[in-house]
Amino acid sequence: MKITEIEIEQFGPWNQLSLPIAGEGLTVVSGANESGKSALRRFIRGVLFGFQAEDSRRRPNVGALQIRHRGRLFEIRRAAHDGGGGLVTSRWLTPANAPRSHGNSLIEHCDFEIEDEAEEETLFEPDAATLPLTDALSDVVGGLSEKLFDQIFSLGLSQLHELSHLADDDVAKAIHGETLGPFAQTLLAARDEMSHNSDQLWDEARQNALPSLLARYEQLSEHVEAQEQRLNRYRDVIRLRRHHERRLVELQSRRSQFQESLHAYTHIERVWTPWQRLRNLQAELLRFPRIDDFPEGGIARFDHIEQELQTALKCREALIGEAKQFHRDAKRITVARELRRSSASMRALLDQREHIGRVEERARASYATVEQQKEKFDAAVTSLGEGWTTAKLEALDTSVAAHYRLVEKARQFRRAVAKRNKWKQRLTRLSQQCQQQSSELEAASKKLRGISLEDALRRARQQRAGANPSIPVARAVSTISTSDPEIEHLHARIVELEQRRVSISRQIERLEPRLILPKWVLGVLGFFAVGGVVLALLGLVTGFSTNALAGAAYALLGTVCGGLALSLKLHFEQQVRDSLNAMNDELRENEARLREARESWQALTGMLSQTAPMREGGRTDEDPSLALRVSVDQTTSGSGEQPVGLIAGGLLSNAASRDEEFTVEELEWLIESKRELARNQQKRTPWRTRFDAVAQELSAARQSWCDALKQLGLPESVRVAETFDLWQRLAAANELFKAFQSAEAEFKRHLEGVQTTRSRIVELLHRLNRRDLEQRTTADVFQIWDEELAKLTAILQDRLRLRREERRRRAEASEYSEKIDDLRLQRSALLRQGCATDRDDYTRRAIIVERHEQLHDQIDATKAELEAAGRANPELTIVEDDLIRFDVSSHATTLTNLRRESGDTDAEIERLHEELGKARHEIEEMEADDAPSDVRLDREIIRSQIKTLAEEWLADGWTAQAIDGICAQYERVCQPGILAAASRHFARLTSGKYRKLWTPLRHRSLRVDDANSTTWQLEQLSGSTRELLLLAIRLALVEDYSRRGINLPLLLDDVLLTLDPSRAAIAANELVAFAQRGHQVLFFTCHPHLTSLFTNAGCPNLRLSQFAATTERLAG
Repeated sequence: MKITEIEIEQFGPWNQLSLPIAGEGLTVVSGANESGKSALRRFIRGVLFGFQAEDSRRRPNVGALQIRHRGRLFEIRRAAHDGGGGLVTSRWLTPANAPRSHGNSLIEHCDFEIEDEAEEETLFEPDAATLPLTDALSDVVGGLSEKLFDQIFSLGLSQLHELSHLADDDVAKAIHGETLGPFAQTLLAARDEMSHNSDQLWDEARQNALPSLLARYEQLSEHVEAQEQRLNRYRDVIRLRRHHERRLVELQSRRSQFQESLHAYTHIERVWTPWQRLRNLQAELLRFPRIDDFPEGGIARFDHIEQELQTALKCREALIGEAKQFHRDAKRITVARELRRSSASMRALLDQREHIGRVEERARASYATVEQQKEKFDAAVTSLGEGWTTAKLEALDTSVAAHYRLVEKARQFRRAVAKRNKWKQRLTRLSQQCQQQSSELEAASKKLRGISLEDALRRARQQRAGANPSIPVARAVSTISTSDPEIEHLHARIVELEQRRVSISRQIERLEPRLILPKWVLGVLGFFAVGGVVLALLGLVTGFSTNALAGAAYALLGTVCGGLALSLKLHFEQQVRDSLNAMNDELRENEARLREARESWQALTGMLSQTAPMREGGRTDEDPSLALRVSVDQTTSGSGEQPVGLIAGGLLSNAASRDEEFTVEELEWLIESKRELARNQQKRTPWRTRFDAVAQELSAARQSWCDALKQLGLPESVRVAETFDLWQRLAAANELFKAFQSAEAEFKRHLEGVQTTRSRIVELLHRLNRRDLEQRTTADVFQIWDEELAKLTAILQDRLRLRREERRRRAEASEYSEKIDDLRLQRSALLRQGCATDRDDYTRRAIIVERHEQLHDQIDATKAELEAAGRANPELTIVEDDLIRFDVSSHATTLTNLRRESGDTDAEIERLHEELGKARHEIEEMEADDAPSDVRLDREIIRSQIKTLAEEWLADGWTAQAIDGICAQYERVCQPGILAAASRHFARLTSGKYRKLWTPLRHRSLRVDDANSTTWQLEQLSGSTRELLLLAIRLALVEDYSRRGINLPLLLDDVLLTLDPSRAAIAANELVAFAQRGHQVLFFTCHPHLTSLFTNAGCPNLRLSQFAATTERLAG
C-alpha cells in the first residue's frame, strides 16, 4: 500500500487537516518542535491498528488515510470516542480500471506548505462503498500485528537504539535464521548425536564396564607380579641350559677339529710339494686382474655403441630445444579468464538463438495483438455510447444463462403484448360489428316508421300467405324468355354465377380451418422446436465448457429438430395456402362477371318494366321481375344462402315495386341481427374484464422485463429489438475484452521469457565487464559473442596445437633418452663385462686375458697332480694355511699336542651332559604349570577391552570437533536471506568498511565482519555504527515483508540525528535508493541539515506550519 493523503478531523494537535503525500519514493515531513510530527506518526499507526487508549480518552479521534492499494484508491477511516481503538470503515474511491493519476501529481512540486484551511481534493466516489474490515483493512496490512509494525515500520531514534525491539520471536527467527535449512539441521543433529553418544558412553563406562575392567586389570597385574620370581628362576634355568648346550656344541666341534687336524697333518706331508708349485702359478695369475667372460670382438662393438650414443644425444638436445620454444610460444598466448569461464554459458545461449528469436518475435506479435485487441475493444466500448466503461462491462453478466433469462423475459413480454393486442383487436372488431348492426337496425326502424320488426314480419308473412299464386315461376320465366331471349340468357347466366360464387365460398370455408393444424400436430412440432432450441443451447454450453465436438453435435441435432418442425409446418400450410389463393382468384373473377351480369340485368329489366305487355290475362300490374326474383329466391333458398339483391344491394333491390317494404327473409335477417347485437353487447363486458387482466399481465411482464434489464446492467427500455441489439453489441464487446485479456496474458508470458533471457545475457555481460553492450539488442550481442567465441576458439586451438607439438617433441626426446640409456647400458655392460672403466682400460684388459689363458693351462696340469695326491685320502681336505705354515721340524711336536688336547675335550663333554640333563628336567616341571600364562592372557584381554572403549570415546570427540568446524564454516557462508540483504545495506551505509553480518547457529546474537575479515560483536561497535547496523536490518525486514505482499510505509523519526555529516549523507542516499525501489518512506525531522540532504536528492518536503495560538498543542 502507498499513502496518498492524510485527512484528520481531530487528533492530538490537528484539526481539519488534509495532507497529500507522494505515493512513491521518500517524503520528508519537516517542522519545528511541537509541530505535530509525532502525532502524525501515531495517527497513521492508530488508523491502521487502532488508537491508543490514552490518545482517545482525552478527546475524540477521527480521521482517514487515503491509500493506493493494488492500483486502486482506497480510504480507511477510523473514529474513536471515550477511549478504545475506534470503529474503522473502508471504501474504494476509484474503480479498478481508473487511471493512476492521483498521488503521482504531487511529485511535480517538491516543496509546499500546508495551511490551516487547505483545499480538499474532490475524489471520485460514485462507486464508493463501505467494505467489511476483514475484506479491506486486513488485506491492506496483510495480517501484520501492531507490535511488529512498531518494531519494523515505525522507528524513532530511541527505538533504533534499543536492540530489544528485534527480540520478537517472528523477527528473531527471520534475522537469526532459526528456521534452518536441511543441511544445517543435519549438522546440528549430527553434533547433538556425537555429544550424546560421547556423554552416554562415558557415563555407561563409569557406571558399568570401565570401572570393573580397571579393577580386574589391577588384580591380574598383582598376580603377574607375584609370579615374577618364578619367572626369574625359569629364565635363569633357561639361560643355564642354553649355556651348557652352547658349550657342549663347542667342545664337540673342538674334538672333531682335533681329529681332523691329526689326519690332515699326516696327509699334508704328501700334498705340500705340488701345492707349492701351484701356489707360485696362482700368485702370478693373481697379479693380473680377474676378467671373466670378456666379450669377443669387444673393441669393434665398443666403437659402434659410442657412435650411436653421440648421435642420439645430439637429436635429443635438438628436440628439447624445439619443445621449449613451443612452450614459450604457448605461454605467450593469453586468454581472458572470465571469457573462458563464461564461454560455455555463451555457447548455450547461442545454441538457443533461434528459440530466443522466436520467443521475441512471438512477444512482438503478442504485443501487436494486444494493441489490436485493445483498439477493437475501445472501438466497441465507444460504439456502445456514453456511460459504458470497462468496469461496467466486467460487471455485466453475458453468460448463456443470462442470455437465456433475457430471452425468456423478452418472450414473456412479447407474449403479453401479443395477447393484449389480440384482445384489443377482438374488442375493436366486436365494437365495430355492434356499431354496424346498430346502424342497420336504426335504418330499418326508420323505414318501418316505428313498426317493430316482429310486427313487420307477421304482416309480411300474412301478405305472402294471401298473395295470388296463380302466376307460377316457370310461367313468368317463360313469359320473360319468350318475350326476350337475351334476358333469359342473362338470367341463366346470373343464376349460374351466383351458384358458382356460393360453391367457391363453401370450398374456402372448408379450406380455411385446414390452415390451423390440429393440436396434436402443433404439440409434436412444438416439442421438436423446443428440443431443437434446448439442444442448440446445450451444444453452445458444452462447446465452451467441455468438448467442442460434443457441443457441435448437440447444436447440429438441435438445428435439425427445429428445421424439421418448421419444414413440416410450412409444407402442410403451403398446400392449403396455394389452394386458397387459387380459389380467391377464381372468386374475384366470378364476382367481376356477376357484377357485369347484374348491370346488364338492371338495364334490361328497367326497359322491360316500361314497354313489355303482359302475355296472360291482360294484367299489367304484375312486376315482370318478380318471376325472376322468385325464381332466384327459389333457386337459392335450398342452399340456405342469402338471396341475391335482398339486403346488400343485389340485382333486384332497385327493381322492387315497393321500395319501403321488406321481404320476409329480410325481416327475419334483421331480427337475427338484433339478437346477435344483444349477444355481442353481453359479450363486451367479460371481454373488457379479460382485456384489463391482460393489460395488467402486460404491465407485470413489462416490469419483470425492466427488472431483468436492471439486474443484467442494461438500460431500461420496452423496445425488445433495440435491447437485444444492445445486448449483442455488449456481448461482442465483452468477448473482445476477454480476447484482450487473453492476448495481454499471452504477451506477459512471452515478455517474461524474453526478460529472463535478457537477464542471463546482462549477467554474462557483467561478468565479462562488457557493460557497454547492455543497450544493444540480443541479436547484436549474439553476433559479437560469435566473433569473440570464434577468436577464442582460434586462440585455444593455436595454443592446443603448440602444446601438442611440445608434447610430441618431448615424447620423441623421451624416446631418444630411452635409446641413450639403452646405449649407455650396453656400453656399461661391455665395460663391466671387460672389468674396465674406459676404452684404454678395456684395451689393456684384452692383453691380460691372453696371459690368463696360458697360466690357466699350467695351473690345470698342476691341479691334476694335486688331485691324484688327494685321491689317496679323499675324506681329507687340505687347508692352505696349513700348507703355508707347514714346517717339517715342528710337525712331530704338533701331532703330540693334538693327541693330548683331544683327550681333555672328551672328559669335559661327559661332565656337561650330566648338568644339561638336570636343567632340562627342571624346565619341564616349570613349563607344565599353566597358571602364569592364563593370568597374563586374561590381563591382555582386559587391556584390549579398555582400549576399545577409549577409541570409541576419542572417535566421538574427534567427530564432534570436525562437525564444529563445519558448523563454523557454515555460519559464515550460509546465512539467512534477511542478514544477506542487511549486509548489503550495511556495507553501503559504512562505505564498505563492514562487509558481512552473520549469526551463530542457535544463538540470537549478531556478528559483523569488517573489510579485514575481523569479527566484531554488536557491543564492540560504536554507537553510530550500531545504529546503522540496526537501520540496515530494518530495511532488510521491510524488503522481506514487501516480497511477502505486506507493503507498508516506513515511518522514520530523526533516525540520522546522531550521525556525522558524511555518514548522514551516505545514509540519506541509501534511504532514497531504498524508496526508489518501490517502498514508501516518510522521514519526520525538525533539523534543517537532514531536510537538505533529502531535498538535494530530489525528495518532496512537507513543512508543517505553526497553528494559531488557540489551537491545542501537544509535544511533537
